[in-house]
Amino acid sequence: MAVDARLTSQSTVSFSGIDANILLGGADSPFTVMLLRVQPGHGAPNHISEFEDKLFKVDSGRFRFVVEDEVLDVETGDHVFARKGAVHGFAAIDSVSMLTLVSTPSGHEKFFEDLSRLPTPHTPEAVSAVSEANKQLIVWPVVSV
Repeated sequence: MAVDARLTSQSTVSFSGIDANILLGGADSPFTVMLLRVQPGHGAPNHISEFEDKLFKVDSGRFRFVVEDEVLDVETGDHVFARKGAVHGFAAIDSVSMLTLVSTPSGHEKFFEDLSRLPTPHTPEAVSAVSEANKQLIVWPVVSV
């Protein structure tokens, strides 16, 4: 499959305060690109991605990131890198905020799609099962702001 030079939305999925607009992903893609719209106080709990390196770019707003033992408050224009195997998580600090997430190799979009299919309210056990199936180890806690 040829990758178009201009990325357009493939789909948008939602889970727990995050709307993920999937721009690129799938088996034929070299990496995954998603635009994440995150509600204040929401985000990704601390977790380990076994096989993916991730680059986050803050498009608008402010976020608190945890990467290993470092806590970073970042804002529009800042970038954060999480190497595969590193504990990382984030939360929007005080307003609806936007991130671009690029992860390699591709496939991270499947994790978001699977989470969006969980019934609400969802249980920690259901989230953990989806996480494990997608090689994401949730180590908690949710990043506090």
